[in-house]
Amino acid sequence: MAWKVDLTERKAAWSLYVELVTRIAVQLLEVDRGKGSRSDELSL
Repeated sequence: MAWKVDLTERKAAWSLYVELVTRIAVQLLEVDRGKGSRSDELSL
């Protein structure tokens, strides 16, 4: 049995995708914030 996506699900998925992509793209992340902010994670 093949899974079929109806138009409502497709539009909802696209709206969610656009929301996530635009939020990530415009959100600034300072150098000392977020993952890798601890000094031991930055040293190689």
